[in-house]
Formats: sequence, structure tokens, C-alpha cells
Amino acid sequence: MLSRRFFLKTLAATAAVSAIAHPKPGLATAAKPARLRPGAVVGLISPASATFVREDVEIVMDAVRGLGLIPRLAPHLFDRYGYLAGQDRDRAEDVNQFFADPEVAMLLPIRGGGAVVGCCPTWITT
Repeated sequence: MLSRRFFLKTLAATAAVSAIAHPKPGLATAAKPARLRPGAVVGLISPASATFVREDVEIVMDAVRGLGLIPRLAPHLFDRYGYLAGQDRDRAEDVNQFFADPEVAMLLPIRGGGAVVGCCPTWITT
């Protein structure tokens, strides 16, 4: 016999699958970036916390090279301003520079953190 719980679970699952399979017109779909190819340039940035140990960056660079990609260091990657990776404007300049460079296929942050919001307002959004 069909239980009420099983019926409701099946109904909810069917509705969810239907909504995913048939998106409403006019809704934006997620844009997928192009697949990274061997030889693609990866920009290494520190948009928040400073990178205190250079060996950490060397490990990341070796890993990127191991994937067949070319690492490119941001000009202010090793800057320090307290615990941050340089001034807000310098961190934003690194991000903007890589966004503007057509050779850079991907940005890879070495360190993250909440301080990234300090440089967000000056990022180029177009």
C-alpha cells in the first residue's frame, strides 16, 4: 500500500527534477568558463591575507606546472601590510591586471580571508 510519506517524497522529488530539467524562460543560466588547456596561464594572487612563506607559493607553482599550466605571479603577491597582502588598492590592481590580460585563463588565490572585501569595490566589473 502506498504510504502518505512515500507519496509526498515522490511528489517533491518529481517537482524538483521538473524544475531543473525545464528552466523558466528569461532566467539566467550559469556561465561556464572555457576548459583549461595545457599551456594556459594561471594568475597567482593573494587577494586577502599575506603569503608569509615563499615555499608555499613554490609548492603551488609546482602543482600548476604539473597540470601543464603556466603560473604567473601577481606583482604584489609578496607585499605585506599588517597581516594583509599589501594595501587594498595593490591587491585590487593585481586582480584587475589579470582580468584585463587576455592570456590569463584563471585566477588562483594563494591565500584567502575576509579582507578580500577591502579590494572588491575597486575591481573592474565589465
